[in-house]
Amino acid sequence: LINRGAFPTGLPGWAKQNKLRIGIAQGSFENNHGDGLASRIIERQYRLNKQRVEQVRLGEKEESSLDKLYKKCPSLEKEVNQALIETETEKRIELFSSLSSRCPSDPSLMVWLGNEYLESGNYLKARYYADKALSLDYNNASAKELLSKANISFSSQQ
Repeated sequence: LINRGAFPTGLPGWAKQNKLRIGIAQGSFENNHGDGLASRIIERQYRLNKQRVEQVRLGEKEESSLDKLYKKCPSLEKEVNQALIETETEKRIELFSSLSSRCPSDPSLMVWLGNEYLESGNYLKARYYADKALSLDYNNASAKELLSKANISFSSQQ
């Protein structure tokens, strides 16, 4: 769910983060309501992600941004997962900045960092990282969308 942007402002109030079981990161959630809903959602997402990894391996599905990143920079997998689940914008910027300097050939890291800057209101840096991502992959739809949003936000700020 986090990987799909379901929680753009962080985890919802009904879930306390202990550890995570989304995508590659594994762990659990505490559900304040005691009905196990959060853990059932996470378990289902984990099973779906495992199935997707197998489908990609067999050539049945296209690779996601994470799949491509993990192939380019496999040693960063744990840190990427940490950055994706971080709830504080400033900390995410710090983490994605570090990751993008250690894996400068991955456009997804540039887009994620640019989106964090966009969210924090730094439209110039958002544009910079969108441009950087596009220089790595001119057809990257996420980078084009980021650049468009950053330009619109920057123009409306003037």
